[in-house]
Amino acid sequence: MKIILTTSLYLLLIMIVVPVTAQKKKSSAGYLITQTHDTIACEFEQHNWKKQPASIKVRVNGKDTTIYPGSTNSFINPSGDEFVSRKIELFKYNRDIQFAISNDIPSSEIISAAFLKILYRARITLYLYKDLLGGDHYFIEKNSVLKEIYIHLYYTVGGYVTGTNTKQPVVVNNFQYYFGLKEMMQDCKNIFPEVDKTQLNAKSLISLLKKYDKCQLIPDN
Repeated sequence: MKIILTTSLYLLLIMIVVPVTAQKKKSSAGYLITQTHDTIACEFEQHNWKKQPASIKVRVNGKDTTIYPGSTNSFINPSGDEFVSRKIELFKYNRDIQFAISNDIPSSEIISAAFLKILYRARITLYLYKDLLGGDHYFIEKNSVLKEIYIHLYYTVGGYVTGTNTKQPVVVNNFQYYFGLKEMMQDCKNIFPEVDKTQLNAKSLISLLKKYDKCQLIPDN
């Protein structure tokens, strides 16, 4: 009985471990676009695409390799999503009241190369980058000008506290993304009321950019 039980447990472990091991090695077809804009078919190692890819592991012509931002122009993953490599200025904005700071413009860092997911591409291209905490950062690009758009909470001084000569702190929202969008849409100012109704999320931004694409643009003087 003991031998049979031990054998059964061993077989059970084999059934559990083997599928997991096989899953790790699973790959799917996609494409790399080189810096010289050549398209190369490849096999992608399985990856959780809901997370920001810091690098990707692929097999090209039977050879395994790791691709980092900056070493390729872009890639198309097995789901058909395209990621491009770009130098970005990433802003460390605050969205929680308890983390509000006194500066209306948040600090930023320059990332020499990062993979950005293309959410929409036409007159203005919309990108998504996820930071280490999983926070969404939206970037827009037009005529080779790339910038992040964001909301930033900061505090300043408001009115006087009742019965004192002390001003009370108040928290303010810097809706920078309104200004960023309008700056790139100067050739379609009649869309500005739509910008003011747009929320900072993928669905709302894409809807706005589709309306902008239908706009009769004002010719440059």
